[in-house]
Amino acid sequence: MNWFAENAGTIVIALVLAAVVAAVIFCQIKAKRSGKTTCGSGCSSCPSAGCCSRQAKSASTSRKHPF
Repeated sequence: MNWFAENAGTIVIALVLAAVVAAVIFCQIKAKRSGKTTCGSGCSSCPSAGCCSRQAKSASTSRKHPF
């Protein structure tokens, strides 16, 4: 029990950091599933625009629906 009392500050900081990392990961997964981009800018100047799932989806849907 003495060890916990001596390291209480370190344990609290580690728990807070773990919670922040978990929240960031959760938000990234949620954004990915909803189709939002993580870069925040347009795809026109992106070097990875050909690999983007958003463009792949729009290209495949435009082929299915020509008008």
